[in-house]
Amino acid sequence: MRYLIIIILCGASFTATAQSWHLSDNISKKLLSLCPVCSPVTASAASESFHRCHITLASSETDSAYAYALQTIATCNPLQDSLLMVASLFIKARILYYKSVNEQALTVYNSIHTHDKDIAAATTANMAEIYLQQSNFQAALQHFNDWQSRFAAGADPYILKTIYSNTATCLLHMERYKEAWPYYEKSLVISVRIKDTTGLAQTYMNMANWYYNQYKDKEAAAYFNKALFFALRSHDHEIIRDIYLNMAQIAEDAKKYTNALSYRKLYEATVDTIWNRDKIFATAEQEKKLAVKLLQESAIRQRAELEKRRWQRNTFLLLAIFFLTSAGLIYFAYRQKTRQKNTLAELNQTKDQLFSIVAHDLRSPVANLKINLHYLKTALTENRITQALALSEKIETISNSTHMLLNNLLHWALGQTGRLVLHQEVLHLQAITEQVCYDYIPVAATRNITIRNETPAGLYFFADSNTVKIILRNLLDNAIKYTPAEGHVSISAAILENTCQITVADSGAGMDAATLHAIQHNLRHSSGIGLWLSRQMAEKNGGTLHIDSDNNGTRITLHLLLPS
Repeated sequence: MRYLIIIILCGASFTATAQSWHLSDNISKKLLSLCPVCSPVTASAASESFHRCHITLASSETDSAYAYALQTIATCNPLQDSLLMVASLFIKARILYYKSVNEQALTVYNSIHTHDKDIAAATTANMAEIYLQQSNFQAALQHFNDWQSRFAAGADPYILKTIYSNTATCLLHMERYKEAWPYYEKSLVISVRIKDTTGLAQTYMNMANWYYNQYKDKEAAAYFNKALFFALRSHDHEIIRDIYLNMAQIAEDAKKYTNALSYRKLYEATVDTIWNRDKIFATAEQEKKLAVKLLQESAIRQRAELEKRRWQRNTFLLLAIFFLTSAGLIYFAYRQKTRQKNTLAELNQTKDQLFSIVAHDLRSPVANLKINLHYLKTALTENRITQALALSEKIETISNSTHMLLNNLLHWALGQTGRLVLHQEVLHLQAITEQVCYDYIPVAATRNITIRNETPAGLYFFADSNTVKIILRNLLDNAIKYTPAEGHVSISAAILENTCQITVADSGAGMDAATLHAIQHNLRHSSGIGLWLSRQMAEKNGGTLHIDSDNNGTRITLHLLLPS
């Protein structure tokens, strides 16, 4: 049997050229639809590796795609990810086939069991092509026939004409020439319809070999010329090379050595062209790899720079936080120290005020008490009873005043230490004023001073009873102290501006504007502790204390809250 170079078409699912790797539309769409990252399906642990697998495969990065396919197979759940498992096995097998590792490719293809039409069709066609390359024509023909019976209807024309051409090639090698020719014709018709010049060149070349194997060299030469015509139009140098070699063989068989030599030279020139092209492609590939390497190195440098900047930024941020925290702590400590200093200064001021009050308010009554006791002793010694009684009443008045001062000091001390507890409640004003007035009627009577309680019977207010009594006692005490003999002191009350206003008025000489201003703005230094303590207790009850005076007496008004 005579053989020339026969073209075996490998395009049922993929076609491989010197430049790149192409996927058929059906397989590309199938892989895209199965990818959980690219399509809205349930994701799994294998999702990311499969996504990278079909992306690198589409970019002709077969080594990376093979690694990702293995990773997907290793991480797939056979029950949950059955379609991903099948697709990954198919990609693994097809890459092995592309790299001519045919035995392993067949083993993987045989492990694929699926009802998916696209993957099943591609698997059957690829296995048939492997068997054809291995010269296992019977197995190849069986798979090609199986493909035609199951998948031919509605198949892609490029795949269908490839299957027809390869089926004819199987039959040609099995010397079943009459059965082979109709398949070549079917492939030729499809190539004409889809205007596939490369396919026409391949089919005409195989048809020429069909004639050559039956020793019909004249017809074979005519078909080689047709194949050469379409090959030159498609610029497929591999087919052109094979046609020149086959035509050289036919010319040599016909003893046309000059023609054979011409075809041989054309063949060698085409081989050189292919070599140069492949060299250019290899150089371009090297340049591409170099560019990728440079890009990777640049990316590494950029990542290092970004990492350095990120470290610097984080360091600056931590330092800023540290300094801000330190500044905050320092400021807080400074505030605390300042507050303690102010508190200490206030305590010292209070201490000084206390000493001033004791020296000013307590020294005079004690000295008067000492003098009057001496006079009393002398009067008793000389048996002057009338003078002794007068002195005893004066001593009693001084004692009461001193007792009042000591009570004020006690309450002042309680207020300063925070131990003065208020129990505010609704109080009947007249009952409170009657109690206070009752205590001071004997004191006022010694100087013929009249105390008038003019508060209305139905008035109530909201305050602490003990502190209100202390306030009223201090106000009455001051009023009696500065009221001349035969004078009068009154307590009145009214509701004004939603407050209970209690006024203690006397008929004394009053105060001039300067004295009144000094008392209003600095009670502690302008008067005794009584008025100062009264104002503080009024404020603790939510009220105020107001002093008003002219040349006809003094009026002190206490404002307290009404019951809610």
